[in-house]
Amino acid sequence: MTTAAIGSSSIRTVVRLGSWLSVRHSLRIEAAAALSLYGLYELARGLVGADTAEAEGHAHRLVALERSLHLFVEANVQRAVQTLPGVTSLLGVAYLILHLTVTAGVLLWLHRRRPDAFPFVRTALLLASGLALVGFLLYPTAPPL
Repeated sequence: MTTAAIGSSSIRTVVRLGSWLSVRHSLRIEAAAALSLYGLYELARGLVGADTAEAEGHAHRLVALERSLHLFVEANVQRAVQTLPGVTSLLGVAYLILHLTVTAGVLLWLHRRRPDAFPFVRTALLLASGLALVGFLLYPTAPPL
């Protein structure tokens, strides 16, 4: 296969993917695609999870950068929240539950009630998640303790 043929094949694949992403599909197909991509996302994140020392080092460097830019306010917020009993645990559980349920609920609502808006929002969410995953794979971070 020549380089031109490979390039042409790649372009056709991108065009097909763009066409697929620009329309709303049945809820069953959308759900299967979302679950498959979420599984791949979690699998890819798990690939870099082994080196916690590197991830923590990256996090400390990011905190140092935020401090040098006078943007680091997280420690003050965390100290304030930790003075309230049970709030940290509640917020952690709320984040996990709400992150998935609200996202899924909004997508489901858009799919049913605003079908013209659904492809744009779904594709924006996919792109944002993909960019976040690339960032994590290239520069894994862990919360500094």
